[in-house]
Amino acid sequence: MEIHNFLGPEMCVDLSHRGPEDLSRKLRLLAEFTGDAAPTRFYERQMPSVARTLTPLDWRILKVLRYKGRRPLSEVADEVGVSLRTVRRRFDRMAAEGSFFVVPAIDPGKAPGILLYELLFYLKPDAAESVPAQVLRTLDDRYVYHYIPSSKALGNFDVLLYAESAGEIEEVPQKARALPGVAKVTALVFRGWTEYTDWIDAAIEERVRAA
Repeated sequence: MEIHNFLGPEMCVDLSHRGPEDLSRKLRLLAEFTGDAAPTRFYERQMPSVARTLTPLDWRILKVLRYKGRRPLSEVADEVGVSLRTVRRRFDRMAAEGSFFVVPAIDPGKAPGILLYELLFYLKPDAAESVPAQVLRTLDDRYVYHYIPSSKALGNFDVLLYAESAGEIEEVPQKARALPGVAKVTALVFRGWTEYTDWIDAAIEERVRAA
């Protein structure tokens, strides 16, 4: 899905998979491509379960929103050829059911003079539940977004931040390491990233046709 290139040897590869066998196959390919036979799993996104099968119209609405998740629903209605009331009703129902979620798409190359970097946080086994919120409050003035894995067994989370100088990237992790409950903080500075999500559009079209 995505490849994040950082300064230095680190690389983050986001994979989608249909199950354990598919994941194993893709990890073998990743090992072959990178020479890393045992990549570290940083997190695993748990996709929300959907109890109701989406209709062709639901899928068409989602496709229109794919690249502009906050566009006015009146534009969506015009594009799919139904009334605004119908689109709003479908949209609200899918939102309540957890049929979709909105994530930011950030291109580091479009922010001249700004350095984007991630801080990877590893918490102590006895860290309080309030530690992530305290970390985010501490980093609020340079905050872009964060992700906390659904499984606490992974014991880590990451925060995307921006800096105006390389010096900031040295200072902020030091401040973060001093927070109670934080065991380790690693800074990863973006060199760029590549995204491939065309398969999602193809999958949506497949759902529309099958329905």
